[in-house]
Amino acid sequence: MRTEDHAPADGTPSVVAEKQTPASPLAVREVWVDFVRVFAVFCVIVLHVAGPLLYEYNELPRADWLIANFYDSCVRMCVPLFFMISGYLLLRRDESLLSFFRKRCQKVVVPLVAWTLFYVLWNVVIEKQPIPSVRSLGGLLISPAYFHLWFLYALLGVYLCVPFLQAVVHSTHRYLATYFVVLWLVAVVAIPFWELATASKSEIDLGVVSGYAGYFMLGYLLGCRPTTILHAVMGLVGYGSSVGVTFAGTWYLTANQEGEFAGYFFENFSANVVVMSASVFVLLKFVGQYSTMLTKPQAILVLDALSGASFGVFLIHIAVLLTLHHGYLGVTLTGSSGNPIYAIPLASIVVGCLSFLAVVGLRKVPVLKWLVP
Repeated sequence: MRTEDHAPADGTPSVVAEKQTPASPLAVREVWVDFVRVFAVFCVIVLHVAGPLLYEYNELPRADWLIANFYDSCVRMCVPLFFMISGYLLLRRDESLLSFFRKRCQKVVVPLVAWTLFYVLWNVVIEKQPIPSVRSLGGLLISPAYFHLWFLYALLGVYLCVPFLQAVVHSTHRYLATYFVVLWLVAVVAIPFWELATASKSEIDLGVVSGYAGYFMLGYLLGCRPTTILHAVMGLVGYGSSVGVTFAGTWYLTANQEGEFAGYFFENFSANVVVMSASVFVLLKFVGQYSTMLTKPQAILVLDALSGASFGVFLIHIAVLLTLHHGYLGVTLTGSSGNPIYAIPLASIVVGCLSFLAVVGLRKVPVLKWLVP
């Protein structure tokens, strides 16, 4: 994401304040936006490095499984953070439908088509899977070629709704956006929980406010409101509590299913993940705004480079992860290459660095740079 993509809506120049205090937050360059995005994409990598171990409850030493569960529990908010930061950036804008959809097509649809083709070829050439049938290829219009690409399909769905969400945001009714989020919480958290607890089926239809559009609106609301030290403390408490619930709940359910992984508490719309996402968003926003280290010119340049490559890193990191997993480079590195307590972060860092370098390399080739916008 380039600097101008998240400059303040009031059009102030993109210069950096020399000094920043809680009383005078950085208003001209929203460093925290880059910070959230970089943090989120690294968490995605951690999630995918730790994830495979969770399906080996009966094969791994219990301590190793618990370590993997802990790491994965700590990063469950990664995808919601992407939706939230996109909501904050996009819902403030006022642009024509043609302009909006043209930009989204260039940034999402074209890479989605290209990377779908890439991963189809990867499956056939590298993974030695059968050539997909015409029917299977037709299914790619609505479902991903590789599991992590689901995010782009979901993002496209929300993009189609953005003009309506912008109408809510720019409405003269001051609390309409808040009302939307409240209804969304009822639709995606309260009703499903009630159905699970009572073994009944609700006939209340709130589909119009369900899905990831709620994270868009939540990100807009939290991003536009001032963040204080009290909010940061509440975010820290909320994060710690939700991680604890996610970790303990997943352990309990998996153990009670004779080791078959139970992912209820990992769902993006579970109450614990919603709380975790909002808490981390607020906490990172506070740190990004008031950290003297992150607001130094050198740090801003690094964050801008990493943030600008984040989408490309997301797209390519699975190929890098699989390359290391199978040892195609002569070295095998996974979350189980040694004790997971250090193997998971080590593998995540290596995958992240190699993915970033791959994005930088692709951008230097004119005919390929559009793959990683």
